[in-house]
Amino acid sequence: LFDLELKLKEFLTLTSPSDEEIDFSSDDVIANSIHEGIVQIGIPIHLLNKSDRLKIIEMLNEKGILKMQKSVPKVASYLGISRFTVYNYLKELKLNEEASESIS
Repeated sequence: LFDLELKLKEFLTLTSPSDEEIDFSSDDVIANSIHEGIVQIGIPIHLLNKSDRLKIIEMLNEKGILKMQKSVPKVASYLGISRFTVYNYLKELKLNEEASESIS
């Protein structure tokens, strides 16, 4: 079994493209980041409540995803909310952050 694992790792190393060859589109990066957030929360996208969506928006914001060009409409579409809602969530997160900083 150990030998098989070594051979698999060797094969993957030899057949994996280098970092320079990988070209991810912004849609892929956004979709993968949203998927990552949904997996962390553990709830299907259509069952997300506001609190869950806020967590995903916060994670995307921390990763810098929402600074990417035209990312907000794409995120809104993936999450089934409006762009206005995404911006409101960002505003709410900022206000919560400022409130917690003033308490400290």
